[in-house]
Amino acid sequence: MFTAYLKFPDWIQPELIPGVPLGSWYGMMYIFAFGTAWILFMHQIKRRREQTGFTTEDKRRIRIPEGFRKAFAFLHFPKLSEKKLRLHQPDLSDDAVGSFFMWAIMGLMLGARLFSVLVYADNRVEYWTHPWLIFWPFENGQFVGLRGMSYHGGVLGTIVATVTWCRLKGQNFWDWADM
Repeated sequence: MFTAYLKFPDWIQPELIPGVPLGSWYGMMYIFAFGTAWILFMHQIKRRREQTGFTTEDKRRIRIPEGFRKAFAFLHFPKLSEKKLRLHQPDLSDDAVGSFFMWAIMGLMLGARLFSVLVYADNRVEYWTHPWLIFWPFENGQFVGLRGMSYHGGVLGTIVATVTWCRLKGQNFWDWADM
């Protein structure tokens, strides 16, 4: 089996401060990515709130836009009243946004770690037989942190967590996924 490795220069260190094992560039990039995603997500929320005239006390339903009704006039639903043709407006309160984001982050972290150790790790049999080692940050009595995260598992974990959150909160997943 062909395996390709990248040989990094010796002067590149995985720790932020050499000799201090509590901070790595990898972990710092996760924090940077979450912060950037939060800023962009809140920008989308702010735009949605302005477009719909949303206030935290006002969780009202919106009307189907006239252009939408004209575009789909070929379907011809003459019996449906305006009340039945309403779309549910997503809950854009600060609590809902924070809760959604926390579920997404936890899903990403759990999915990435689980996928990494249970699917991609060379010693995955050990993790299947000793599952507490999945989140055990010590090796031979030394603190080594949690090494290994999988992008594929992170995506899968985020999708599962956000779909679950939307089901529990009665929200439309596609509205939230769009943001």
